[in-house]
Amino acid sequence: MTPVSPGSGAWLARLVVGAVLMLAGILAVVYLAARFVVWPNVDALAARYAGTMEARLGAPVTWKAIRTDWAGLRPSIEIDGAMVGSGDRAIRAERLFATISLRALLRGEADFHELRLDRPVVPVSRRGDELTLSALPARPERPDGGGGVLPWLLQQSDVRIGGGTLVLRDEDQPRRSLQLRDISLVLKSRGVEHDARLDVGSGDSLAANLVVQAALTRDPSRDPSDRRSWSGSLQWEARQLMLRPLLDQLPGDLAETLRSALPAVVIDSVRGRVDPWMSVQLDRGIVGDVRVRLRSDDLALMLADPGASKPAAAAGGLRFTRLGTDLRIRRTPAGGIELSTYGFELEEAGGAAVRAAAPPLALVLAPDRSLERLSGGFDTFEAEPVLRLVRMFAAARATQAEPGAIERVAAAGQVSGLKLAWQRPTQAGAAAWSVEGAFERASLEVTPDAEQRKFPFKIRVPSLRAVSGTFLASQSGGRATLRTPPRAQADASAAAGTAGAGSASPGAGTIEPGSTASGATAVTFGGVLAEPEVPFTSLDSRFAWKVDRGAGPAWLTLSVERFSFANADGKGAITGSYRSGGRGAGVVDFRARIDSLQAKQVWRYLPHEVPEGVRQWVREALEAGTLEDIEAAWRGDIRDFPYRSKSQDGPGEFHLAGKARDVLFKYAADWPAIHGIAGDFEFDRASLRLQAQRATAMEVALAGIEARIDDLAQGILALQGRAEGDAGHMVRFVNASPLAAALGDVTRAMSAKGAAKLALELRLPLRDMDAFTV
Repeated sequence: MTPVSPGSGAWLARLVVGAVLMLAGILAVVYLAARFVVWPNVDALAARYAGTMEARLGAPVTWKAIRTDWAGLRPSIEIDGAMVGSGDRAIRAERLFATISLRALLRGEADFHELRLDRPVVPVSRRGDELTLSALPARPERPDGGGGVLPWLLQQSDVRIGGGTLVLRDEDQPRRSLQLRDISLVLKSRGVEHDARLDVGSGDSLAANLVVQAALTRDPSRDPSDRRSWSGSLQWEARQLMLRPLLDQLPGDLAETLRSALPAVVIDSVRGRVDPWMSVQLDRGIVGDVRVRLRSDDLALMLADPGASKPAAAAGGLRFTRLGTDLRIRRTPAGGIELSTYGFELEEAGGAAVRAAAPPLALVLAPDRSLERLSGGFDTFEAEPVLRLVRMFAAARATQAEPGAIERVAAAGQVSGLKLAWQRPTQAGAAAWSVEGAFERASLEVTPDAEQRKFPFKIRVPSLRAVSGTFLASQSGGRATLRTPPRAQADASAAAGTAGAGSASPGAGTIEPGSTASGATAVTFGGVLAEPEVPFTSLDSRFAWKVDRGAGPAWLTLSVERFSFANADGKGAITGSYRSGGRGAGVVDFRARIDSLQAKQVWRYLPHEVPEGVRQWVREALEAGTLEDIEAAWRGDIRDFPYRSKSQDGPGEFHLAGKARDVLFKYAADWPAIHGIAGDFEFDRASLRLQAQRATAMEVALAGIEARIDDLAQGILALQGRAEGDAGHMVRFVNASPLAAALGDVTRAMSAKGAAKLALELRLPLRDMDAFTV
């Protein structure tokens, strides 16, 4: 172990103490010199400060009075009537108070430890999109080549401004001029760290209040005017921000960006006020995460008319009584932009009201700013005003003469639990999308497009009225349910019961076409039935569909898993399927079980492929009674109906058969009707047959009655049967028919008594009833 000299430690201690005392002495001398030599010559010092400031700002610096003080470690200076520049464009401050660091004092630099400005007035000039301080040259430079006002401000430790006014004069468009009053600013700097808060108490016609806060870190190797030198957070909030004045203040390139992003909106028409809040995260000048909150109860705008010759012509106006949203905007790893809403509420004066629900609304833009992905959910809303709103925006963007799909859709009712998702097409396929939800007492109608108007019996989307249900659809298919709303079902049943109690005639309570009450459930089977609208008192259905765009004409398959119904005409159930393609309209395979059906309404449920003359004859022939226990089948290519020959998918089939009860059969206008028919009926392919075990015609008992049309296209009715009864009644039957004229009217003067029998065979061409044969 090396021995330590007994005096070495004491010597080192004396050396350190001596150095400290020397340094303290030097500091004391400097302090005393600054306080008692430099500071008393404040006028000369102020002149030096003014010269330094003038050199930095490029404008004269003057004041009315100056007072000094030295309380504590730092001197202070108070200036009244400070002014930078001259005339009405000068920057003025009623009072300036500052404390000065000793280093700046000794060097004669205009750097402050603390700076206070009371009621300053700052004029700003604008030409085009360029802003300059009116009192200063366009780009003031320091003599040493450094920056101007901004670098100097950032060197100050603590800057506070109170009661300030900013006067913005637009040299090109005076209407864009404005004043911001009651401005307060707090700026604190610690090296490269800067905290700031700006409050604007009154923004002329712009806003009632504005607040901007910042917590930023600066890269000292870059110029402060370079946005890439900044990282940190910015926060901006306003109350009653007026949109029209705000849009007037936007730079031209930003205004043009808005017009490009919102082509459906006439930007210059936007009016109203909002309460916005925004938070921005910066990383070396790049915006990384933005959060926005908007609240408004007064917002109006006009929609653009794309067909107008004048640019930005208005096609319609909208007014929103409530708008609220919480947004988050951030960059994706691929360089795109993701926008998501954690709350969204919109109410329009026309009745549209939409509120977002889970999942949050999300929109993703690709790096080229094209839409890449969209998803979200909505709370309960009324379909009609919301669809009208969507249709207005779609129309404002449309350029084609033929309306698009959304313009052809009309809807009403309540939609709930709506969820949607969309993803743009990939190179390998089409866009992926899905939508699901539920609806109550809803109505839907799709106006036929040009092709459907040209071919009115081409199968298309059914129209719905006053139905409830659910749906789930995607680009590859979907499923849905339809049902009668409980209240509508009860009302319809009560109405049918009341109507039935008020009349004893067969078929009472039937809802005739076109007379369906606006609140009653109905489905319009466009392209299927000649009388497409069918009302329902009860409906319970479930169906699914598949879409395969690569399958050519056979791209759509529809499966009806259940279709149970009841109305004033009858009740039953249908199952089956439909496939597009085939030889034209598609291929069907349906089965039906109908418990009962009013005979006078049979014609309404015949496919439009049945010739119109035959449908009309069925309508006039079956006047009353009930058809029961009906079994029906329709299978084959629709184009081959009624299947006299095989279709490409095999033998087609059209068959409808059941029981007839108390049917009134008026087979020809000039012939006596047959009453009380009880028997069987059958539609089989192209033929129609009605067999009656018993019936009555003009009080004559009939038996073995058969009415037959072997080919609906030819429309020749063959009627045969036997009659047994009073001879006088039989003579009256002959005289009431064209038979009397065919017999030379010899029977008109005849009278007969006693029992008689009659066998009759009659052939009636439906197109020419006078050409009958007996």
